[in-house]
Amino acid sequence: MTLLGVQTPRLRTVPAYERTWGAEVRDLASLAGLDLDPWQGDVLDDLCAESVERPGRWNTLENCMIVGRQNGKGAVLEAYVLGCLFLFDDPLIMFSAHRFDTAREMFLRIKELIAGCPDLSRRVRRVSEAHGKEGIELRSGQRIKFHARSEKAARGFSGDKVIMDEAFRLDAGMMGAVMPTMSARPNPQIVYASSAGWEISEQLGRLRRRAVKAIEDGQPDPSLTFLEWSAADETERVRGVLADPGLWAQANPALGIRISEEFIAAELRTMGAVEFARERLGVSDYPPDEEDEGGWEVIGEADWAKLAVQGEAPRPGDEGARRPAFGVDMTPDRSMAAVGAAFRDENGALVVEVINHAQGSGWVVPRCVELGGRYDCVFVVDKRGPAASLIKPLQDAGLNVLAIDTGAVADAYGRFLDAATDTRDLVHLDDEPLNEAVKGATTRPLGDRVTWDRRGDADICPLVAVTNAASGHAEWADVDADPMDNIW
Repeated sequence: MTLLGVQTPRLRTVPAYERTWGAEVRDLASLAGLDLDPWQGDVLDDLCAESVERPGRWNTLENCMIVGRQNGKGAVLEAYVLGCLFLFDDPLIMFSAHRFDTAREMFLRIKELIAGCPDLSRRVRRVSEAHGKEGIELRSGQRIKFHARSEKAARGFSGDKVIMDEAFRLDAGMMGAVMPTMSARPNPQIVYASSAGWEISEQLGRLRRRAVKAIEDGQPDPSLTFLEWSAADETERVRGVLADPGLWAQANPALGIRISEEFIAAELRTMGAVEFARERLGVSDYPPDEEDEGGWEVIGEADWAKLAVQGEAPRPGDEGARRPAFGVDMTPDRSMAAVGAAFRDENGALVVEVINHAQGSGWVVPRCVELGGRYDCVFVVDKRGPAASLIKPLQDAGLNVLAIDTGAVADAYGRFLDAATDTRDLVHLDDEPLNEAVKGATTRPLGDRVTWDRRGDADICPLVAVTNAASGHAEWADVDADPMDNIW
């Protein structure tokens, strides 16, 4: 039995309506030789709905359709354009795409549909095919223009209907150019069409967040129609999970119609798991909301909060696996330095703590001498990092210093991340400097591995200090143990 794609979107939020032009648009498309799938007709019902509260006005200003490639998104837009030209009283329609080829292809397709239907072609006054000036004008004076997008060109997008294909490439600057041009139009409408977004998809991410919030609140956004075919956001991006035909059907309404199971299976074999999840299943990552401070790129905020110690803070012991290790680090410009600690508590949890985080570096060696006098400990310093200049002063002060090389730095990062996100046996004391460092932390390549990136805007020396301390503790806590049998 052929598996058919699910015709209803997984995410749908639309303000209630009573009247829609969807059936008339479908009939017009059929007259022009364009036959639509059930899901495409349903999308047109939502796009062409009239407002209940404002009779004669469109139901929503912004309308967004997200569906995977080759499902038939273009046919929906073709039918919608025909409706705008021949059924509605829109003086000017603007169609844009990120790439010129996409915009021109839509122009050629609309021209072909009109030319093949005498009832429509006789209403055309002229067709412009000049490069970059593609457009169609009707005898009524209605016009449609086709453009590739740029922020400069967008300031001329003062249409009654603005259709934006390849919306995953829309950013804040583009929308800042487009939206004001529509403010004086009596009944404007924007239609966004796209496959799943990327980390750069600013506008698509904003629309999607609004839609998800509306669905969670059970209260439609009054100015947004949003339709998305996709697998659930939490779908693991690993091949075994992605091979589920049920996910293929949920994310691809054209499965069994113009997309075959065999071809999707071939895509999964050929594409990377992340790319397949985004392009075929609509599972992707979007940029953070500009109203959110962002961050938490490596360890999620909620995950980090769950690792905070509740109640009385544990303290390091004096012997065995509880002997502490201290990490020393500083920012590349040497404006800030940090000393961090790592030890095991009585329950066996790996505790990380920022001991000090202050300006300059003159205080670091005296503070370490003080700690060295109180504990049987080791001080860990990256010998290729900014704090490398402190290695000899620490050694001259009689402290036990473990200077780690590039490989050990990468190991330290991996161990710390595993302890925080996988085994979750790491806890922290909710130190503000460490919280801010984890929030702002990013990573950089280190050979064929990665480590923390000091070159970002955030001061992450508290995080680097406790990361290296945790790695040093694994080596120092029990010198008689098998070095491969560490805390991770």
